[in-house]
Amino acid sequence: MAELNKKDEFVQQCLDLKHLPKVPPYWSRMRKMNTEGPAVLGMMPEPEALSPDEFEGKQQDGALVLDCRQPEAFGVHIPGALNVGMGSSFPTWTGTVLPPDTP
Repeated sequence: MAELNKKDEFVQQCLDLKHLPKVPPYWSRMRKMNTEGPAVLGMMPEPEALSPDEFEGKQQDGALVLDCRQPEAFGVHIPGALNVGMGSSFPTWTGTVLPPDTP
């Protein structure tokens, strides 16, 4: 790595992901959010109740299923579902495994 003589050069090096080891997929969007600040979400709405047919239709249209049970209960699950158990790290792990802008 080149010698850094100026603060601006150092900051640019820190913000450039190509100089870091392999990073989780959420890092590029989190870096932007951390430098610009997140959008204010307010109160999140309750998820809509779906009939089994509606659920299957949404999944066939590309929606991901997030199973929030503990990992021990995930042995039997909906095919294609991802698992993040509820707990103190739920938001972090959910942000790690779910692609952005996916229903």
